[in-house]
Amino acid sequence: MAAGAINKEYDVVVAGGGDGTVNAVASALIGTSTPMGILPMGTLNHFAKDLKVPIDMEAAVKTIVSGRVKLVDVGEVNGRLFVNNSSLGLYPSIVRLREAIQKSGYQKWPAFIRAVWAIFLRFPRLRLELKSATAPISRTVTPLLFIGNNPYETTLTQLGSRSAMDQGKLWVVVPKAETRWQLVAALFTLVRGRSVASDVSAFEAENLVVNNKRSALNIAVDGEVLLLEPPLHYQIRPKALKVIVPSETLQ
Repeated sequence: MAAGAINKEYDVVVAGGGDGTVNAVASALIGTSTPMGILPMGTLNHFAKDLKVPIDMEAAVKTIVSGRVKLVDVGEVNGRLFVNNSSLGLYPSIVRLREAIQKSGYQKWPAFIRAVWAIFLRFPRLRLELKSATAPISRTVTPLLFIGNNPYETTLTQLGSRSAMDQGKLWVVVPKAETRWQLVAALFTLVRGRSVASDVSAFEAENLVVNNKRSALNIAVDGEVLLLEPPLHYQIRPKALKVIVPSETLQ
């Protein structure tokens, strides 16, 4: 539908839904001259919140009508776009198990809690090779690899949000934890702003190649889990998406 709207030369294409819907519409609009408006109607609405788009529907509609166009970055992995983040390891495993539990009759959030506990006890880890244009090849064993579209805040008051969406950088986080409790301690260290190389490796990059000996890996892309064949080629696409944001939002 979004692609069809572009062909009909509409002035704006609006994504009404959560981050998954925003991802789908953005994927059609990327690199075009058509801006995207957002009606945040999902559970979390991370992308809208980070761009200060109002969650209130009436205010969101007013933003689409009277707001300004802002150029923002998007991330990409093997041709698939993400507006928020992508990850390997624990989170995709949790989503897959949650989906299986839901099929047995559980609602989404109870299924999610059961999946988190089961995966936490199992604590699977991945052996990964990481390479970027600005860093030498590194090999690591980790339960989680997180790649954000621009850096995320890690302080308790701003945890999980982004202050900027146009810095042209991926934010890569690799906890180096051999046990589940080491992972908890490492993430707590990161939140406290005292990241140490032995606990958490966090860095910015314009591109990243992730390799693994498996024939396919479960990859989370804006909450959706895909099965992709490594190597995984991550890159940032600077200011490739036009989004309508409130006029008073800072440049």
